[in-house]
This record gives sequence, structure tokens and C-alpha cells, in this order.
Amino acid sequence: TMWMSPADAAKIEVRDNDWVEAVNRNGVFVCRAIVSHRMPEGGVFVYHVQERTIDMPLSETTGKRGGIHNSLTRLLIKPSHLAGG
Repeated sequence: TMWMSPADAAKIEVRDNDWVEAVNRNGVFVCRAIVSHRMPEGGVFVYHVQERTIDMPLSETTGKRGGIHNSLTRLLIKPSHLAGG
């Protein structure tokens, strides 16, 4: 789920419990929107948990089902971190 303020939801024409798609250069994440006055305008909050993908709609961007919250972050591993004993 993605929590957002009523003002931000109105800007993108999203209502409570609508499906939303978060996209950046690293990936895509599909989840339900929770519109709450407890969220400040200009930011969103996503719990660090795996959403279920049963009956989740396909992403309009990728054509795949769902994605996870980690798909929006990029991981860079230094080769020296893989060496050791």
C-alpha cells in the first residue's frame, strides 16, 4: 500500500483504495493507495513488506504483474565486497 495526502491524491485523481503505479528510472511498483489526512503533502509512505500479487492488475508501464517495493531502488555491489573467506 502507498499512503498519500488528500491534496496529492486529488492532483493525480486517485481515490482511497485505487490501484496506483509508482515509476522511476529503476523500476515500477503497483499497489493500492491509502488517502489519509495523516500524511503530509508532497510525500508518500510505503511499508517495507511484500504485497500479495493475487488479482493484482498488470502494470501499464511494463505489462507485468505488480512488482515489489524494492524495484524502485537500485543496488550497486562493489566487486571487492564479494571477495573474502
